[in-house]
Amino acid sequence: MLISFLAVNVLILLGISKTWTYFNSGAERSDMLHLGTGVTRGPKAEVVWQEGRSRGRPVSRQERNEIEKGYLLAWRSMEKSLASNSVEWAADRFTDQALHRLKRQLIHNSQEGVTVKGVTLEHHPRIEFYSADGKIVVIRDDRLVQYRETFLDDALLTADTDTLSYKFILLLQDGNWRIRQVIKTTWGKTENASEPAIIKTAALTNEIRGFNYYPRESAWKIFGPGFDPDPISTDFDNISSMGFNTIRVFVPYQEFNQAGTSALGMMQLQQMMDIASENDLRVMITLFDFYGNYDQGDWLATHRHAEHLVKFLKDHPALLAWDIKNEPDLDFKNRGQDNVVSWLKNIIPYVRKWDPDHPVTIGWSSPEAAGLLEEDVDFVSFHYYDSPADFQKRYHTLKKRVHKPILLQEFGYSSYSGLWNLYMGSEQKQGEYYRDMMQTIRSENLPFLSWTLYDFDEIPGKVTGSLPWRKKPQGYFGVIDGQDNEKEALQYLKTGK
Repeated sequence: MLISFLAVNVLILLGISKTWTYFNSGAERSDMLHLGTGVTRGPKAEVVWQEGRSRGRPVSRQERNEIEKGYLLAWRSMEKSLASNSVEWAADRFTDQALHRLKRQLIHNSQEGVTVKGVTLEHHPRIEFYSADGKIVVIRDDRLVQYRETFLDDALLTADTDTLSYKFILLLQDGNWRIRQVIKTTWGKTENASEPAIIKTAALTNEIRGFNYYPRESAWKIFGPGFDPDPISTDFDNISSMGFNTIRVFVPYQEFNQAGTSALGMMQLQQMMDIASENDLRVMITLFDFYGNYDQGDWLATHRHAEHLVKFLKDHPALLAWDIKNEPDLDFKNRGQDNVVSWLKNIIPYVRKWDPDHPVTIGWSSPEAAGLLEEDVDFVSFHYYDSPADFQKRYHTLKKRVHKPILLQEFGYSSYSGLWNLYMGSEQKQGEYYRDMMQTIRSENLPFLSWTLYDFDEIPGKVTGSLPWRKKPQGYFGVIDGQDNEKEALQYLKTGK
């Protein structure tokens, strides 16, 4: 009876863990945009108004803002209608005549089994005409950048980022700007904007020695109400004094955007960067941690998040590089590899656009995954938590596949010894792991970031789920224990001997 009772409880815990993992694979799932019929809200695409003479009445700044708002809502409504083959999304944003034309196109698409899903990332509009009564406006939108997927009977046919040019005639009715006519003038694939930054990436990455960093008392919660600069300053001074030069810091996407990009979080991030600079440490920033949606409806929100962070920090002297996403390959199973890869490929060129001077990478969870998207990044980053005996072989396999500098972005071993691993762990075994790993790392001249500096008393459930045999070991990956004692592993990490 006791065995049966334990077995039932284990199954229940496994079920809970599987459910939790689905919603948090690789990262915490962010809320999707639930937009009802008639699009009225949501993050907007990047809009850069083009100057030029327009015919008719002059346009005030307030009028242009209202025109922009109506134009973007109308455009998004058209995208939603094309994605669902339903005209009702556009009912409030098209005139009757234009709605009739759109309906005919949607009927044709539906009969042919065609669906077009798209998200527009950039608009470069210019007002060509504004009527004297303020009721009609003609907008030319050149270099409109849109990512589109075309499906035939639910099978993906094409996925492209296009640069389009349109002319729109909008009519003001009942206080709403509505599309009266759409004229496509040109279209074509965008040129590859993902060229590597003109920087000495190899020289930068070869020197990296450091840690993935969280303060001891705020694991996975570095920003927010518990932010405290004093222990961070002490930690950074210690890290620098031990001979390390780099830290990797994670921006938790959902927490940072609960009410728009957090002003408090940005201030704290700036303060942390200042402390790093004071201690001669460079910072690699992971822009997206605990994010796992990738749906096109979420792209504009993620672009605005990245844009705000990148523009805010791009000139900071402590900034080393941008890490786009932590372990995105762990989301392949639940979110679809094509969706994850499309999101990565489309956001990287924009990070380069906002900051052309710092390198870009992706934090893949294994050396096997790290060969993906090599052409889009400046250096390749991978994580490794398996046996040191296999490390050199798997690293060499990766090295043959890629032709960019390589960073071991995470590696480590838990010293946990308790019920959930049958008391088989120890600080000695952790030390042996670091001894063997550092021998290979030194012989290969491989830059590295260890996981992590401290043991942690509390591990948030979103990191490992609720299963104790997964959660407990996670608290003992540090090379400094809970009593501030250096473990044997730290000596190997410092010397490599």
